[in-house]
Amino acid sequence: MNVLKWLFVVGVAACVYHWWQKHHADGADGDTQTALLEKGTGFVPFPRPMGARADAVLIYAPANCPSDVARRANKLAQQLKELGIPSVQLQEASFDIDGSNPEAMAQIKSVMEGKGPPVIIRGRAKANPTIDDVVAEYRAPRRR
Repeated sequence: MNVLKWLFVVGVAACVYHWWQKHHADGADGDTQTALLEKGTGFVPFPRPMGARADAVLIYAPANCPSDVARRANKLAQQLKELGIPSVQLQEASFDIDGSNPEAMAQIKSVMEGKGPPVIIRGRAKANPTIDDVVAEYRAPRRR
């Protein structure tokens, strides 16, 4: 009788182990795919600024300024225009966000105060992206 109990326990343990391995691997693959999607162009989820066009690439930089940031913003806007991608250069942004989420606040601060110019495309943003990053993000299927 003891042998049957041990076989039962080993069988249950093997089933549990097999189930755990399968679900753990599925979860890891899903997490990895999500991470790769997020890292694809380096753009991260970001709130859309109030009053900003939803159909255009938003580029933030000071107007009529000789700084490196402004020059990069102007060059990016010109490249996008040549590719037929709508863009808008803005000097300031206002966000309607709940300040109770410190992670979201840190992400906004990181993008907006990072090496510029900050660029926002359909609710995703990156500081100082390359033209290839912007085009890839703009042409990517809409994410959730």
